[in-house]
Amino acid sequence: MRLSGIPTAALDRLRVLTMPRVTVLSRPSGLPTAIAQSARTQAGYEYLERGWVDDAIREFQRAVEQQPQSISAQLGLAIAYEQAGRIAEAWQAYQQVLTLEPQNQRALTAVGTLGGYRPEWQLQGIEALTALLALEPQNVDARAQRALLLGYQGRFTEAIADYEPLLTNNPSPQLLAEAAEIYTYSGDF
Repeated sequence: MRLSGIPTAALDRLRVLTMPRVTVLSRPSGLPTAIAQSARTQAGYEYLERGWVDDAIREFQRAVEQQPQSISAQLGLAIAYEQAGRIAEAWQAYQQVLTLEPQNQRALTAVGTLGGYRPEWQLQGIEALTALLALEPQNVDARAQRALLLGYQGRFTEAIADYEPLLTNNPSPQLLAEAAEIYTYSGDF
């Protein structure tokens, strides 16, 4: 639909860029809370909410250029890269978030998950999940992912130690399959 000859999508983007910036107390889709962030960072999160990932990346890149120490901008950039499927760039952006804030749980979780994408990322994934588990000892997903990465690294004793308590509490079929894979590789079956 067009209004005065201007495409609706263009009007929506203009509204996002010109709307007053307010503190957002919560965001859908697990996006971080936006408190006292730049207009560019806020626009980036608005674009992510609308599914305009390429626009979000551009805004977050500009925000990071203007404020390289902004955790919110760097985290937004990492999330946007990940949503765009630009995994290597997401990996680097999450690493930058952890440089700025070593206990950022969203970044620790993402680095742990992405650690399963490439063998050269596995050790950092294990380290990130270990740090996350120090903050959240009952995080079942983090423990399962760490066990899987440990198994990929051939550290079967540690992997099995992570799997054992998880397997006693009604595990998901995916967790059972991953644990079976690692137990099989370890020769302990």
